[in-house]
Amino acid sequence: MIKIGKIRNPPGHYFVRKVIKYQNINKDKNLRRITTELFLDEYLFYLKKNKKYTKHYKKIKGNDGYDIIYRLLRLYVKRYKKNWYDLENEIQSVIFFFNNYLKKI
Repeated sequence: MIKIGKIRNPPGHYFVRKVIKYQNINKDKNLRRITTELFLDEYLFYLKKNKKYTKHYKKIKGNDGYDIIYRLLRLYVKRYKKNWYDLENEIQSVIFFFNNYLKKI
């Protein structure tokens, strides 16, 4: 502490605070595009192997397949409060979610 007359002032470096802002990765369009393409390929591969869900194969492989997978991923992220960058580790549960959702259609 520095003594100035009768008033004591602490050194200024005790009051310096740093505010660090982090980028929200979940809003990154490039990450969403890469993740959607990954799940599109994984799900098409799964549908080829699994004869039970072959009726969805034509829908997913068509022009609207990317949009369908993207919307399902957004729904999964919102419903289960997951992050887009964590989806890569949960491929089996996401595919299970896709199957359950597409069964209802």
